[in-house]
Amino acid sequence: MTPVSAGEIWNVTTADAATDVGRFSSLAIGIDDIPAISYLDYDANNLKYAWNDGNGWQTTTVDANKSVGYHTSLVLDAENHAAISYYDAINEDLKYARYDGADWLITTVDTAGAVGWYTSLAWDNNGHPAISYQNFSQLDLKYAWNDGTGWETVTVDAGESVGWYSSLAFDAGGAPAISYSDITNSELKYARYEGTEWKISTIDDSGITGEYVSLAFDTTGHPAVSYTDSSTGELKYAHHDGTEWHISTIDIPEVISEYTSLAFDTAGHPAISYTDAATGDLKYALHDGTEWQITTIDTGAGKFEYTALAFDTDGHPAISYSDETTGTLKYASATFTGAVQVTSVPAGAAIWIDGADTGKITNSTIPLTPDDYTVNVRLTGYEEPVAQVVTVTDGTTGNVAFNLVPIPEPQGNLTVTSVPAGAAIWIDGADTGEITDHNFALTPGDYNVYVRLAGYEQPVAQTITVTDKTTVNAAFNLVPIPEPQGNLTVTSVPAGAAIWIDGVDTGEITDHNFALAPGDYTVNVRLAGYEEPDTQTVTVTDGTNVNATFTLIPLPVNVTVTLSAGWNMISVPVANATIILPSEAGSVYRYNVSVYELVEDPASVLPGEGIWVSAMAPCTLTFTGQRLDCYTEPVPSGWNMIGSCTEMMPFTDHLTSDPAEALTDQIYTYDTESGTYVKPASCNPGCGYWVLTSTGCEVCLT
Repeated sequence: MTPVSAGEIWNVTTADAATDVGRFSSLAIGIDDIPAISYLDYDANNLKYAWNDGNGWQTTTVDANKSVGYHTSLVLDAENHAAISYYDAINEDLKYARYDGADWLITTVDTAGAVGWYTSLAWDNNGHPAISYQNFSQLDLKYAWNDGTGWETVTVDAGESVGWYSSLAFDAGGAPAISYSDITNSELKYARYEGTEWKISTIDDSGITGEYVSLAFDTTGHPAVSYTDSSTGELKYAHHDGTEWHISTIDIPEVISEYTSLAFDTAGHPAISYTDAATGDLKYALHDGTEWQITTIDTGAGKFEYTALAFDTDGHPAISYSDETTGTLKYASATFTGAVQVTSVPAGAAIWIDGADTGKITNSTIPLTPDDYTVNVRLTGYEEPVAQVVTVTDGTTGNVAFNLVPIPEPQGNLTVTSVPAGAAIWIDGADTGEITDHNFALTPGDYNVYVRLAGYEQPVAQTITVTDKTTVNAAFNLVPIPEPQGNLTVTSVPAGAAIWIDGVDTGEITDHNFALAPGDYTVNVRLAGYEEPDTQTVTVTDGTNVNATFTLIPLPVNVTVTLSAGWNMISVPVANATIILPSEAGSVYRYNVSVYELVEDPASVLPGEGIWVSAMAPCTLTFTGQRLDCYTEPVPSGWNMIGSCTEMMPFTDHLTSDPAEALTDQIYTYDTESGTYVKPASCNPGCGYWVLTSTGCEVCLT
């Protein structure tokens, strides 16, 4: 890298070192700041494309047909896919190549004569491509566009010899505009499409002017053009202020300025790349807001041609161009110098950068190229501070500040730590009043160190040697003083009972294990629907496990069923039931595979079984037994009578069969008031039900 002007550094690389490449170069920089170039491989007569992927320049051949790749123009879309317009010299056609992410797709845009000289490609506001170019057969200016359905072409200016050096751009409103040279009248012209027709105006007619034209719009949406006045060789710049064109001369070389390329930087300043035909040098002109600054970018024994200028997202300029002497494609890119301001308290310290004395003292600002730098300062009578690494970026000033510390008497450091922290620190038998973790500044010597923390064993003392300007560590891993502890496991059948210890609900349920201090404990459990068992007293000893086991006895329940005069379809809703028929009750029948059987002993009726009971008059029947939450009843195929549980529950999701498909949705109960069968919504305690099964199965209510 070589600084070529204040605040600017240009780096020149070879993008393609093949033989005789780089003519008609066109440069574009993507949103990821990866540069790309289209150009002619004159030796192979092919269209080529180069890009820098961060690891170096890569190249590929886009169109390998002979004599293609003249007058290239490159743009990148929002996905960084390239598109190139160019001239096919063999077929004398205008062509368009588009990379779709996998392959290059090549289209012939115009075949009407020798068309495709001085192509200029741009995207319209809808992302569709458009091209300005010269019809060399007729020497007129043409314009091609693709609206997404196909290419259309139109002649913009049919003068005697126009369309030279055409340059296309779209204004903020989406209107295409073209600057170009009218050789016949020695004029620089400007054409803009105004909705229905092209309006053509003259920018400069002061001489043999308008060669090497480049058009761009500034940040306010006004057009600007760079070009060469071939009668004087001057590099010129024309800018429209919304009312008229203003023309200024940028450079007056000995011979002529050639291959101009115009672009605006991120600050809205115009910049132009071009070559000096007398020296062959590559030059760069930038308007800094006040005046034009001109820089020579590359010099050599030969000549540089076909320049193309673009800016990356950070405003860095870059130029692609061909080196006629070496026959290579070159790429020049710029970064900006920065600076670092170094201060110290007190001031007057020598500034060292990357291990070298700069000859400067604090406080000073030192210009530097963008990079990482190690900065330090030195001042007699003060300790050398820790060096600081500062990153200098282009166009910015970094700051490095040092607070200098006087050189003390000989002294070392002792850091005392413990796990856990918070232990009192004792040194040489005395409590320091500090707790871990802590650092002590001590004179060199031997020290006896230990720590104390309540609840932890006192560790072995350590003898530590402190030396000057060093740090030594004394680390202690504290061991807790164990407390006696045993375990109590409380279980019950069934599980899920609340556990009470010493008359207090623990919030836990069986089965559960408790870690307890040694001692005697009273233990009991409670579960709804079960009798409370006798309390157990257990003794927990250190390091052992004791069990408290409870077998719970269900509480008896009573379920009363109301019988109507006549026949009633009921069931036994409790387990281990005691059934006492009232005097009003008559016969009892069960249903067994399509026949009714008289039940001689009502006690033989099981939970889950439906029965018929007759009553001579309304009465009640009480069942006494244990709570019944579920039952499983084997049944044959066809209609079967089933019973209920102690609590009401819906049939949906609670009545199932194994196999599952055996149970149908045909469920009925008998309505004594109407004397008809009805479909119930839920299973009520003490009721009986008809169910239809498609095959023998087990019916489960839960």
